[in-house]
Amino acid sequence: MTPDRAQLIRLMDGSLDDATARRLRSRLEHDIDLRAEWNRLQAMQSMLQSHTASFEDGFSRRVMQRLRPAPGADESLAEALQWLFVRVEVAALALIVLLAVYNVTAMNDAVAASSFLEALFGLPGTTLENVLLFAAL
Repeated sequence: MTPDRAQLIRLMDGSLDDATARRLRSRLEHDIDLRAEWNRLQAMQSMLQSHTASFEDGFSRRVMQRLRPAPGADESLAEALQWLFVRVEVAALALIVLLAVYNVTAMNDAVAASSFLEALFGLPGTTLENVLLFAAL
């Protein structure tokens, strides 16, 4: 925005001091380009003041209807999440069982674990050698 345009806008809303307003009005009488800009700004101001925004009847009702969830939408979401959880739960349990079986069989093949839980989780036996090995890490 040019300084002249800013001053013209301030002149329109009355926030320009008297001395500057007088100088600007004097320039408006002699400067054709500045006067054309003043006329454009006045036309825009009058257009904005004369225009009133209005909506058709029932606009807010239609907006609120679209914002409300459809009947049964909550139930369908809950059912979809329940279905998904059951599938994931079954897959996770199958994976846990598979890993436990693998750990038990792999541990039996290598070195016998000192307890079933060590074999289940694939932990090495608690021997002095294993303790020193893990302590060095």
